[in-house]
Amino acid sequence: LDAKKCLSRVFASIYGGIFHRMNHPKRCQKPLLKAYREGMLHGDIGYAFINVNTFLQCSFISGENLVVLEKDVKLFRKKMTEYKQTSTCEFIAFIEETVSKLIHFSGHQSSEADVLVDQKILVQLCLRE
Repeated sequence: LDAKKCLSRVFASIYGGIFHRMNHPKRCQKPLLKAYREGMLHGDIGYAFINVNTFLQCSFISGENLVVLEKDVKLFRKKMTEYKQTSTCEFIAFIEETVSKLIHFSGHQSSEADVLVDQKILVQLCLRE
């Protein structure tokens, strides 16, 4: 359907521009990931990654586990690099740096956190896909 091809653009405006300012950002996460998947599926790569950018911001603001968020940022940053989305990739650099510093200064050892969170990450990634 032609409507599905526009979903990524429409959701970027609704959930990325309006909805998350009037509601708790956590409520935007699933629709933003859906918009990302639909954008990638229908070739609207630019808007797919704009939705990911907003998803990562909402995840940070809503208090997502920092180790999980760090892995999400790295995963999506890698995909952005693969698809040559440099401008969108630069937008998430501040999230990546902030999360990294917060993890470092919180005293979490990356290896300890990885052991505790790996199962949760797998479950979350399965739910998101």
